[in-house]
Amino acid sequence: MIFPPADTQCDKAHGRLETRTIQLSSALNGHLDFPYVGQLFRLTRERIDLPGGKPELEVLYGLTSLSSQQAGALKLAQWAIENRSHWVRDMA
Repeated sequence: MIFPPADTQCDKAHGRLETRTIQLSSALNGHLDFPYVGQLFRLTRERIDLPGGKPELEVLYGLTSLSSQQAGALKLAQWAIENRSHWVRDMA
């Protein structure tokens, strides 16, 4: 199993219910052609607009040079959530 059992968070805000699940693994580190890889992660977001909205599913994969001792599931989940809130503006 590449991704072992996960850590999950649930939030209800802004008129929607969101469940985030993060899974971490270092099982493939020796097989990846990527320097300094520490661990892989899979972040799954399940959202539903309330009331009775259509469910949405988003799955993100990433890797980091941080080991599991340096960054656990909670730290990586917070980083992935925070990083998603920033975007580059297209300016012409």
